[in-house]
Amino acid sequence: MNPGMPGKSPETGLESLRYEDCAACLAAMNESVPYPRIVRFGVYELDLASEELRKGGLKIRLSGQPFQILAMLLERPGEGVTREQLQKKLWPDGTFVDFDHSLNTAINKIREALGDSAENPRFVETLARRGYRFIATVEVTGSNVLPENAASAPALRAKRRPFERLLIATGVLLVPVVGVAFWWFSHRVSQMPSPLKLTRLTSDSRLTTDAVISCDGKLVAFASDRGREGNLDIWVKQAAGGEPIRLTRHPADDSQPDFSPEGSQIVFRSERDGGGIYLISALGGGQERLLAPRGRNPRFSPDGSRIAYWTGIVVGKPLGGQAAQGSLFVMAPSGGTPISISSRFVSAGCPIWSPDGKYLFFYGNPESLWPHTATDSDWWVVSREGGKPVKTGAFGALTMQQIESRFPSVVPLATQWIENLIFFYARLGDSVNLWQVPITSGTWQVVGPAQRLTSGSGLEIRPSLAKDGTLVFSSLSENSDLWCLPFDTNRAGPTPRLEQLSEGNAAEYSPAISADGKTVVFVSDRSGNPDIWMRNLNNGQDVPLTSTQESEAHPEISPDGSLVAYFVDGRIQTVPTLGGVTEVLCQGCGYPWNFTSDNRHLAFNQFPQVYLLDIPTKSKTSLLKPSGSATSQAKFSPDGRWITFGEISASVGGRFRLFVAPFQPEGEIPEEKWIALTDDSTLDDKPRWSPDGNLMYFTSKRDGFVCLWAQRLDPASKRPRDAPFVVYHLHQARRSLGHGGYYEISVARDKIVFNLGELAGNVWMAKLELK
Repeated sequence: MNPGMPGKSPETGLESLRYEDCAACLAAMNESVPYPRIVRFGVYELDLASEELRKGGLKIRLSGQPFQILAMLLERPGEGVTREQLQKKLWPDGTFVDFDHSLNTAINKIREALGDSAENPRFVETLARRGYRFIATVEVTGSNVLPENAASAPALRAKRRPFERLLIATGVLLVPVVGVAFWWFSHRVSQMPSPLKLTRLTSDSRLTTDAVISCDGKLVAFASDRGREGNLDIWVKQAAGGEPIRLTRHPADDSQPDFSPEGSQIVFRSERDGGGIYLISALGGGQERLLAPRGRNPRFSPDGSRIAYWTGIVVGKPLGGQAAQGSLFVMAPSGGTPISISSRFVSAGCPIWSPDGKYLFFYGNPESLWPHTATDSDWWVVSREGGKPVKTGAFGALTMQQIESRFPSVVPLATQWIENLIFFYARLGDSVNLWQVPITSGTWQVVGPAQRLTSGSGLEIRPSLAKDGTLVFSSLSENSDLWCLPFDTNRAGPTPRLEQLSEGNAAEYSPAISADGKTVVFVSDRSGNPDIWMRNLNNGQDVPLTSTQESEAHPEISPDGSLVAYFVDGRIQTVPTLGGVTEVLCQGCGYPWNFTSDNRHLAFNQFPQVYLLDIPTKSKTSLLKPSGSATSQAKFSPDGRWITFGEISASVGGRFRLFVAPFQPEGEIPEEKWIALTDDSTLDDKPRWSPDGNLMYFTSKRDGFVCLWAQRLDPASKRPRDAPFVVYHLHQARRSLGHGGYYEISVARDKIVFNLGELAGNVWMAKLELK
């Protein structure tokens, strides 16, 4: 906890004593109350006496109301300061001003001065419709108390002098009380974790991530696009300093490195040739060698004799352990036949080794193909020889601390097991931070509480520790914007030009466009939480369709642009685009996929199958029910005679296949009528019809990146003609369809819209005291 932050300790759950309560009493015994001259946070410092903000010793312009607001936020780090409190302090009754505009302008000036953003805050966090909170660690020099009016210390002293005289008059009675309170508070503080002293290890302007440190703490490997060729490569550098050395140069992304125990080899994941695990010398100059096709997150055993990994698919953002339809394997670094470890599990992924190398710790579910959506998913422990896994109970313990453990959040991902501690990263509130939690020996129970190691406001991921306690991790920022490819979508001709539709700090994603290409609906968190917005593409005007405290998701617009369906808290609702009453269509339903052309029917998911909803009667019937797999992404053809969809099959290692089938609203479409558009050799997703129904657009990872492809169809039978062809390559590690959270593509007559996510970040280092 930060000094000055009231409330419950995250470690003990007990009420904490405000630092001001003790410090003010002690200071009152003196002739005057001291006040701080310097408040430090990150690379910034605020001089409260001279009203100056500095970065690295250089003055940054910030004065007047923005400075006063920042001082108020720093007065109560970690606490919310309401808009009403700010108004009362800075715009009291009788002040004639547009308060909302003035406050928003002042907050924007603060964020501009600090290089901060509302969507990915590091310092000032927006509390939706309530106020703001300062979330970074604060260090105060000169005193432990921030004055109530940072710009007026004499007024503070004058205000407190009557109380001081009272304390002095009754000092004999109060000194023991103050002494006990101060001892109790000091004792409590000593039990709180000290803030880590962080050192920035890389200073790249692009994406540097997936850092891992060698066991002896001398080398750090990471994935980075610092080569300025658009893709991630594996790099290695001395932890003590110096320039990194590039180890791989393949055009596809290379990531997820791990050192062998002696530090001479690195195993990593590559997206080349359909994806897999490769081995390379950590000293450079060697040739990488394929070990396991389709493998992910490889980990050397403590003795270096084995490598653990998993195969399957990653759901959602590529940050958390959202493994689906996964299987665990162990193999020798020299090669050979992999040994299956998780035969008793329907889905398992992201394994790490126990300190003695006898067990594997992993994420999964014994019965669900989609553990990220199942309530009984957890971390498990299993012998490296196989056998019955033991459920750790970790997710129940983490949930009690309000650490998020289910999709669409970042599912907690464990990255290292040292002695009796599991190191992981997870989301709590708006931040993803590094954590540690104890695990019992033999019974393998994780009972908590988890202890937070870092408190940044961005994405702090993948902790890796050396034997001496040296810690490295990646700190990332993310954003998502809407983009557009304008061209005649009935003719996939020359490569179109990519255009940006939205920009700024708000995350905007999951677009759906009307058939005429004039209106697009999407999710935006510009107001503080995800709402549905609508944009007129002729004049660029944005209008909110929802404005609630709930998190709305996955909007779908009717072909005529008159109605929008969306998902919120386990139900599907609709809202007219011209304004009107919101209507609940379906309770206990998943994402809406598509309206029929007459707006009578809506295809939607209720896992693992697609249903058809009759909108006037609100009755539903099964439409696409696969055997041993799941269907999604259902879209009706423009003439209403066909439906396309994706199937995710466990029998082909979690691959997506695309299909077309004749649509019949009367009942379920039998599998024998499904027409395969793609095979199971790669991950194909998001099938979308061209306006004339003779082209199928989709996304694919067949060249190692998520790119836009198309398949020509026979006009009558809708069977594929010729081979699929690329429409637009998106070969950038930093900006990708896969980085935008839940991404969608949507096709109109003259354009395709989609959201691209952008990641940037660097590697940081700290020192932990391992007990």
